[in-house]
Amino acid sequence: MLNELWAGFDALEKVFATCAFAGTLFFLLRMGWSLFAGLDGGDAGDAASDLDSDAHHGDGHDSDHAFKILTVTGLTGFVMMFGWSGLAASAQFGLGAFLSILFSLGAGGFMLILVGYLTQALLKLGSRGACFRLGDCVGRTGSVYLKIPAGGKGKIQITLDDATHEIEAVSADAKEIESFREVEVVRLVDRETVAVKRLGGRS
Repeated sequence: MLNELWAGFDALEKVFATCAFAGTLFFLLRMGWSLFAGLDGGDAGDAASDLDSDAHHGDGHDSDHAFKILTVTGLTGFVMMFGWSGLAASAQFGLGAFLSILFSLGAGGFMLILVGYLTQALLKLGSRGACFRLGDCVGRTGSVYLKIPAGGKGKIQITLDDATHEIEAVSADAKEIESFREVEVVRLVDRETVAVKRLGGRS
């Protein structure tokens, strides 16, 4: 049956059919892989992770990753939609070669824009927490989540950009700070720990 269907296509329809089936196969493979490797086959996840380490450069690194994702997934969607819409226009509606190509280019372009828009939106959503830098906490206030013992480590909660982060903390004056006490971050201790001081009340 497939052989008969293929034999009934003219040269242009065979091009459309090849694009439709190949594009759909690759698109589905990428979507299936994304279920196991993270958003968009891991590219967006990698982008979010790289943003964590490179956000301080301010060099458009996230835009580069978005472009990379758009190149792979967007073009896959373009080829898939180009093939199916062109095949429908030519074989189903008999629009002729010129109109079929024009229609398929328009549909493929729409798919390219749609995938790019969705990718950007998902990338921003996924990278909000990844953009967090510990240094941004200095000077900010939070509350003690887990008691900070004298000379030891506890944990604080601090909110930045509408996201709450749990961070290891030590007392700046080496005195115990009880849970739920409001504190201010005064400096970084290491890559995972900050030093805090009490705010208000007894010292």
